[in-house]
Amino acid sequence: MQLQHIYQRLRETAVVVGLTGAVGSGCTESAKFLAKKELSNDLFTKIENSVINNITSYDNLEIYRLRKIKFFLDEKGWKDFFHLKLSDLLFCIFFAGINEEKKIDYKVDDWLPNKEKLQEAKNLSRNLYCLIKNNAQIKESNTNSVKITKKLNMLGDFIRKNVKKKRTNYTNIFQRIGSELRENGLSIHIKEEPSKETNVFTLTEFAVKAINLLQKEGINFITVDALRNTYEINYMKASFSNFYLFSLNSERKIREGRLMRSFGYTSNDINKIQSLETEEKKFHSQNINTCISNGDVFVSNNTNKEHLYYHFLKYVCLIRKPGLFTPTTDERNMQIALTARYNSGCISRQVGACVTGRDGYILGVGWNDVPENSIPCLYRSSASLILDDYTNSSDFSSYEKSSDFKKYIKQEIGARNDPFCFKDLENKQQITIRLNKITEGTALNVSEQEKLQNLYKNPSRERALHAEENAFLQSAKVGGSPLKDGTLYSTASPCQLCAKKAMQLGIKRIVYIDAYPDISIDQTLKSGPEDRQPKLEQFSGAAESAFMKLFKPLINIKDELYA
Repeated sequence: MQLQHIYQRLRETAVVVGLTGAVGSGCTESAKFLAKKELSNDLFTKIENSVINNITSYDNLEIYRLRKIKFFLDEKGWKDFFHLKLSDLLFCIFFAGINEEKKIDYKVDDWLPNKEKLQEAKNLSRNLYCLIKNNAQIKESNTNSVKITKKLNMLGDFIRKNVKKKRTNYTNIFQRIGSELRENGLSIHIKEEPSKETNVFTLTEFAVKAINLLQKEGINFITVDALRNTYEINYMKASFSNFYLFSLNSERKIREGRLMRSFGYTSNDINKIQSLETEEKKFHSQNINTCISNGDVFVSNNTNKEHLYYHFLKYVCLIRKPGLFTPTTDERNMQIALTARYNSGCISRQVGACVTGRDGYILGVGWNDVPENSIPCLYRSSASLILDDYTNSSDFSSYEKSSDFKKYIKQEIGARNDPFCFKDLENKQQITIRLNKITEGTALNVSEQEKLQNLYKNPSRERALHAEENAFLQSAKVGGSPLKDGTLYSTASPCQLCAKKAMQLGIKRIVYIDAYPDISIDQTLKSGPEDRQPKLEQFSGAAESAFMKLFKPLINIKDELYA
């Protein structure tokens, strides 16, 4: 019993669940579910029925996983999470340092028009800011210390009751505030804060201090809604050993419908928001796609709320009791694809894939890499190419060793010991040649150059085969079974070239994590007779390090039974 008690304490101490996803993907709805004080029998029955009615969407063990979850909750009970909203912390920082100039610049009167309420917002925010910043309790009286839960709830209630969030500029403004904090630190809003260098961790440092205070109050289950920058996520993972990032995915049309119904957004409003969410040019910007791909648990939210709730219920139970049940077929196979990608010597992007036959057995595993006997880009440098001693090396092709190409490389990047991307440099060279012909030597501004460069990018200049290609070819090389009616698992949805190969091989289902940024899905995979098109699904389940943390029991199951 003592051993069980120790392991129970280890499982249920300081669990932090981070949520990430595009606006409209369901982060707030997920946080509200986790924050429920109790899981009623009625709600559990609805969740249970949702799984049973859609059992064909799962593998043949899901009904047994559902049963294990029910037994676990009957024994251990439901644990509610404290809902920590990053948007509330942004509100707190902003109003703690607000002045008349900022009030006008950020159009505060549009979404908080009442002057008395404006003063209340200042008071609540400054109080909470001091509490979190100083990481110490403040006193309301000589005897009672103020709990951070009380202050956070007071601010949250104020925002919910008084701020007109349905005004579209509210979302845009708070996205702007978040970017400013990541770029400039607190000094941009807080007067007493000295000027400092760019600090992308400003908001997360503030959030981590808040979480530490919550834990001091004995709150061990916390959900953070919503993380929108990769560096913030890495900071959270480094700060809490029991941190899990849940990545929510929803199809764009579904997200747009939710935003239009709930907030009255127009298509133009949504485009502006999504443009900010996917701006990856600066490290302090939001980069939702990258955040999603770094998830520990992936959740697809394209159907009903009960489907969404089930996935959170399922993986929270696993967090509390690792090894409660075994991985799904998709989790097992995607984990192989995710592991395979780290074999890639590509310096641009690592992608992994595996392909199964119609019976579910793996027939091929691949990662994006150069053909056999060629040297991956990771191990080649411009210095190796330019130096005369390496002219006859088999590390480089005849084209690369030509005097013209070597001269271009020397001019472009010089003799460096760092790896270089042949595709990027060759594309740039050919684009420059074409631009000179088109513009007849007339100088273009940066924006015009970028637009024309995007038109002339040529993926056929890649040295590497794609992960899906290598998985297909591995199956062919070892004389495997036919891939017709099989399933392709890939960490990224296939490009047009790989999509065509999958169609030709008769792949019946494609499961992926990241959506490849081209028209391959709509143009290639959704062409021809509908009943012959492969079924496309974004991956749902645990991945990478979380796979091991969740499915490996802390103690052997038999030993625990008799402990």
